[in-house]
Amino acid sequence: MDKAALLSLADRVEALTGPCFNIEDQIEKVARLPWRFPPPNYTASLDAAMTLVPGTTIAASFDWPPGIEGATCGAVLTLVTLEGTRDVKAVSCTPAAAITAAALRAIAGGEDAN
Repeated sequence: MDKAALLSLADRVEALTGPCFNIEDQIEKVARLPWRFPPPNYTASLDAAMTLVPGTTIAASFDWPPGIEGATCGAVLTLVTLEGTRDVKAVSCTPAAAITAAALRAIAGGEDAN
């Protein structure tokens, strides 16, 4: 997977003003997921967004803390792996989109994004 492409896509998800089919299709390609048509509604569905959490994660939780400045919807994805725990943050127009952006950053191996 191309780390720069994943992080760029996460930035685009954060900039959304509503759910976006075109970005959902690109997520499947960039993250090298099995292609489906239509792709899951990652930017609109919490269930779909949580399927993007990396497979090496033992546990994941998310929260919308008031501490993310300027957030319409913010997500802190706490990933617990054998290597330890880390938080990945993202903001976007919907809770699902925020989780999607955080998950893309986690797939890319990015640390705290904000």
